[in-house]
Amino acid sequence: RRCGRRVRGAGGCFLSTPVKAPEWGVFSDELSRVMPAQRHGLQLSFVLSDPARLAAMFQDAGFTRVDVQRVVKEDAVTDFDSYWRALEHGTGAIPQIYRMLDESARRSIRQRTLSRLSEFRHGNTLAMSVETLIGTGRA
Repeated sequence: RRCGRRVRGAGGCFLSTPVKAPEWGVFSDELSRVMPAQRHGLQLSFVLSDPARLAAMFQDAGFTRVDVQRVVKEDAVTDFDSYWRALEHGTGAIPQIYRMLDESARRSIRQRTLSRLSEFRHGNTLAMSVETLIGTGRA
C-alpha cells in the first residue's frame, strides 16, 4: 500500500485572492500602488488562488486523487497597531520591500491600509475572514 503525501505551501496552505485574504491583500495592493514595478512580486502570494490551476499543477507533478478545498478561517487581531507591527517586522518579500521605502511613503501606506481595513473593525479588534486553498494528492 502506498502512503499518501500532502503537498502544501508555506503555512500549510495557499492564499486565495487578495479580496478574500484582505489581511495580506490590502497591504500588498497599497504597496503595489507605490511601487508598480514590483507589483508582480508583491502579488506572488496569490498566484495559486485558482482551484483548477492548483489542481492541474498537482496533476502535472504526478499526483493522483487530487483534491483542492477552499477553507475560510476567521482571524482576529487585537488592534490595528498589533496587525501593523506584525507586517512591518515580518519576514518575506512584502515586508522587506515595504522597509525599503522612505518614512513618508511608509506612513502613507499605513494610513491607506488603516482606512481600507476599517470595515473589519469591531471596536479596536480587526476581524477578517481569510480564504485559503488546501491541495492534496497521492504520489
